[in-house]
Amino acid sequence: MQEEADPAYALLRQMQADGRLPKEGLRVLVAGLTKNTSQKLHIMIYAIERVSEASEFVLMLDDDMLLHPGAVAGLAKELAEPTVLAASGSPVTCRRCRRWCVTPLASSGSSWTSASRWEQRTPRGAAAA
Repeated sequence: MQEEADPAYALLRQMQADGRLPKEGLRVLVAGLTKNTSQKLHIMIYAIERVSEASEFVLMLDDDMLLHPGAVAGLAKELAEPTVLAASGSPVTCRRCRRWCVTPLASSGSSWTSASRWEQRTPRGAAAA
C-alpha cells in the first residue's frame, strides 16, 4: 500500500493480531509515493521486488475486489502446470454489492485463463518450433 495512514494497513495489522490472518508468511508492505509511474504500478513493482525466493505464488488484488469461492484454489491449479507463468480470472461487477469479483471464465476451455512461458516469450502469430 501507499502509506501506513491507509485504513487497510490498520485493518491488516489488526487481523494479524487477532488471528484472522497469519503472522508468519504474510507481510504488509508500504511502498510510499511514486516518482515515475502510476501509484498502482509503483506499489505492484515494489511488492514484486520483495517477494521471497521461497514464495510459490503471488496474488495481487485491488482493495475493492471480492474473490469467488474457490478462486485461489482454481488459480493455483492453473499455476501447477509447469508451462504456465501467470493465471487470471475474469473480473465482473457483482450486481448485489456493486464490487468487482474475480470468477472463473465461463467461455474458456478451462475455468481460468493462463499464459504459458512460451506465450510470454513469443510474439503473437509466431509458430511453435
